[in-house]
Amino acid sequence: MSKKVFGMEKISFSLQTSFSRKKSFSLKKIVSIVALIILPQVFLYASDWTLGATKFSFSQNESHSSSEEDAASILPQLILEQIVSTSSRITTNREMLNRALDDLLTKRLSLFLQLSNEVKVRDSLVIQEDDKNNLKKKIAEEEKKIDDIEKQIDENLKLVEKAKRETLEKIKKEEKPSLESEKELKEENREDKKLSFQSIQSLFNKKENVVAPPSSEKIVLYKNDSSSLFSVPETALISGVKSREFDKAVTSAKINGLLTGTITIYGDYIAVTVELLIFPGAISNGVVTEVGTLSDLVEIAQNIALYFSPKIFNSMPINLFFDIVPEDAALNAKVTIDGIVYSKVPQKAIIQSGIHTIEIESKGYNTQTVSWNFSDVPSFLIHAAFTEEKNGVLSLSLKEPLVGAFYANGKYSGESGVGKISTSIEINGQPVIGQILTDKKSVKKVRKEVKDENGKIKYEETEEEGSYIGSFFYIPEFLSNPNESLIIKAKPVDNATVVNNRRIWMYRGYSALMVSLPATFFTIGKSKALTNGYNSGAITDISQIATWQNASYISIGVSCAAGAFFIFELAKYLKAADAVIPVTARQAKNSEIEKSLEKSKALEIQEDEKQNDTVNTEDSSVTTTETSTDQTSTESIINKINE
Repeated sequence: MSKKVFGMEKISFSLQTSFSRKKSFSLKKIVSIVALIILPQVFLYASDWTLGATKFSFSQNESHSSSEEDAASILPQLILEQIVSTSSRITTNREMLNRALDDLLTKRLSLFLQLSNEVKVRDSLVIQEDDKNNLKKKIAEEEKKIDDIEKQIDENLKLVEKAKRETLEKIKKEEKPSLESEKELKEENREDKKLSFQSIQSLFNKKENVVAPPSSEKIVLYKNDSSSLFSVPETALISGVKSREFDKAVTSAKINGLLTGTITIYGDYIAVTVELLIFPGAISNGVVTEVGTLSDLVEIAQNIALYFSPKIFNSMPINLFFDIVPEDAALNAKVTIDGIVYSKVPQKAIIQSGIHTIEIESKGYNTQTVSWNFSDVPSFLIHAAFTEEKNGVLSLSLKEPLVGAFYANGKYSGESGVGKISTSIEINGQPVIGQILTDKKSVKKVRKEVKDENGKIKYEETEEEGSYIGSFFYIPEFLSNPNESLIIKAKPVDNATVVNNRRIWMYRGYSALMVSLPATFFTIGKSKALTNGYNSGAITDISQIATWQNASYISIGVSCAAGAFFIFELAKYLKAADAVIPVTARQAKNSEIEKSLEKSKALEIQEDEKQNDTVNTEDSSVTTTETSTDQTSTESIINKINE
């Protein structure tokens, strides 16, 4: 469960590591949800934000040892390893503007190349064409093409100005100092809570924006590998980081964030300066310098990654607090967050906004795991109520014996058959979902396409065997105790076939009711109209009135019968649908188990009868002494099910 506690979000682990989140939404958030629904589908799915790094360079123009050269490649790889590539990032308005401007520039360059080509074609016509009329006609056609391209270039330039106007105020607001006066905060809160008619109306007005709004994007590493560094072309390196050539080389590799760095070495000490550039635009998003020794490259990389993480994620860090009960479990608890292990419960754990997996384990207690989208609020309280491990074995029996096999939590537990109605199930104090499968298979009708002697295609219905028929059972938590004796009343049924048949008959009852109603309404109306006519003196034929009254009574009877049939079939359909729900185990009585064992002897009688029939059939055709080896045993049936 999740709820707000003293300004933070509280998350409670459930016993089955599942929970539901209940959270109140402000009017602003409701409007946002409506807006998302009506936005194009492309905005509903987060794209990838690729982070890469180049091999670091040296600031000193001198020869370097092999270990120093290796550090230039190892350091950026170590930094990338520290970045959680499964997290998400919120883009900024400036990033979205630069992406839009880069797309427009690419289109503009393409248009300019088309324009230069068309101008060359037009100018060459004077030399190639001798006929003045044809020359005039072809020049007019080229002039039209040139005008169209020039109009597209003008439209492109207008879009550039429009894009800048759209995002100018947003960028100013986004990049202004985060500390604001209380008056401004209160004013913003009041504005957020307002939901005017104009704001609702604007949601449904299609307004084409040049710049897409900021969105959440999944962070991935370049080539999905921290050891893969981006190799910058020589011409781009010569032109410089801020050049168009460098920008084009990075964006062509579909890299959005690039880490570049320089290394300065004096003796055993190393200074590493790293810069994060956002593309397109090569916008610097931070520079950091770390100093250490050549033997401390991992620590240097961790400190650099710690500095850049908030800038890469572009979100405030999330604080996690833990509340673990009972106290004995909390003292020995071990917390794992996305694979990072804390040997004891941290007073406060800091993570980035996004989906994270938390696992809490303590010796003698059941391990609890949860995955959650940690966002919207700055702090979360993780509440975990541990339950003691109850490892052991319980006994589960069948109230109605049958031939089959037991499965608990997906694992084979034992068989049932003649004299076998119970099995042992391993438990750990948590609920158990299981199934008992019989040796019978479901049968389904399949319509196949076949050809007759004349080659004509026709359809035939054939029966095919499906899966084994079984029955699910459920052992609740309070009964999942060692040495417990439980019993279930299993009802193996081909649920799919039964539900489908009951649905068909329900529809037939409904159709019969709908078909009968028009006749009923007509006869009732006709009878009432004739009765009113007789009362007014317009009609004197009483026999005609009596005929329609009798017809109305018959129609009402038919409709009532059809309605009763429909209700009856509806009840049977609902009952068949409910049969899919697993049967719940309960504590067994000795008398019930003894009675079930006696019933299991009937299975042996049925087996003997089948075996005798088999022997008699074989004796009528050929005499053999190997009939015993052909008899179907319980063990062979179980083996067949397990296969």
